[in-house]
Parts: sequence; structure tokens; C-alpha cells
Amino acid sequence: MQAPETSEHTSIKDRVDHVKNQGRIEDLKAAEAGGVAGSKASAGLEEKHWLCPIEDRRRLDSAREGMVEGFSLGSYLLLVEYTGRVFRTGKASISSELASVFDRLGSDAETWRSRLEMLRKKHFFGRFLAATRQRLVEVAQRLGLRRVPNDRGCPAP
Repeated sequence: MQAPETSEHTSIKDRVDHVKNQGRIEDLKAAEAGGVAGSKASAGLEEKHWLCPIEDRRRLDSAREGMVEGFSLGSYLLLVEYTGRVFRTGKASISSELASVFDRLGSDAETWRSRLEMLRKKHFFGRFLAATRQRLVEVAQRLGLRRVPNDRGCPAP
């Protein structure tokens, strides 16, 4: 199987190439491990990249808004790798690093698999694909929304 970051015309390849061009591939590897050291290693990895950063580090060291606070480019690489394997029988396993990725997303591997299956079968809307229903309710309340998608990806009545 081809590594996701080597797939032409993908944002993940572009992100990893950007890190390589900075000479910071070791920092990216450290970021995959997570923890305090991983967070420090992630500083500035995507700061000057044209794509929106994966990690929102505004509270730490960046003026740029990212997609998810506490979710590094290294974590994203782990998640993409796992996602590529999830539908290949016997190829998807949850490492301790990946379990912590799901924790930071407020989700778990089973919810992720379920949502991917829904995506494969039909449309699934929303930017909180990995989130549990409870997390969706919390986000909806914070955003002042009334309707939260049910487990089938449809807005609840």
C-alpha cells in the first residue's frame, strides 16, 4: 500500500512536502508521537503554508486559525493512514498513538469506522465527522443550533 503522503495531488502530500522543504521532518515524526514534546515539535510546521493548518495553535504560538485545536499534523497523518486501512480486512489496528488521536477528537475508532461507512454509502454533511453524538450536541449548543444529525447523518427533528 502506498503511503498517503506520497499520493500525488493531495493536501497531505503538499503538507508533508512543505515540512520536508523546511528541513523539519524529524519534528513531524515527533509530532506523531504526541504529548508535550510532540506539541513543541509541531510549532510552526504549517505556519507559512498556503493551506489552512490542521492544528489550531492560536492559544499557543500562532496567529493563524487552524482546523482543530490540539490536533497536530502528525496526528492527522496517523488518522489518514488508519483511514486508508479501515476498509481493508485485517489491516486496521488501533495503536496507542491513534487512540490518543481519537481522544483529542472526542471520538473513538468505532464511531470513526461507522461514519466512514456512512460516507461510503451516502452523503454525510458536517465538519465534525469524527465526533460522537454527545460532542455534536455540545457543538450545536455552543453554536446556537437546534438540530443535531442523528446516527444516520440526518438532522434530528
